[in-house]
Amino acid sequence: VKEDILIRFSELGVVVRNGLLGFQPTLLRKDDFLTEASSIDVVSITGATETIALQPGSLAFTYCQVPVIYSIGEHEGVDADFSDKSSRRIDALTLDADTSRKIFARTAEVGRLRVTIAASRLS
Repeated sequence: VKEDILIRFSELGVVVRNGLLGFQPTLLRKDDFLTEASSIDVVSITGATETIALQPGSLAFTYCQVPVIYSIGEHEGVDADFSDKSSRRIDALTLDADTSRKIFARTAEVGRLRVTIAASRLS
């Protein structure tokens, strides 16, 4: 089972290098993304269940109990939404050290990651 999880994270492009969480979805295809609206139920670090609405052209999973939502767009980057209702835009697919640390430590400070992937990256 552990190997299946590691393989799927690899397929999703989840990488950790030098303590930084990043996303390199080189194995994803456009047909891996939703074709119609859907939703996902996730259990947060605090134990609360949340339903997240997903739009066509997106896909979602959790990493360290933080929801990660991929969508296809023109400008790659990550929007990190925090529990204090603030957010931070990172114009790259690798998170900064502080945000990565908060996710790995499961501090519940990072509520969601919204990752935009360039369509040209997908087959």
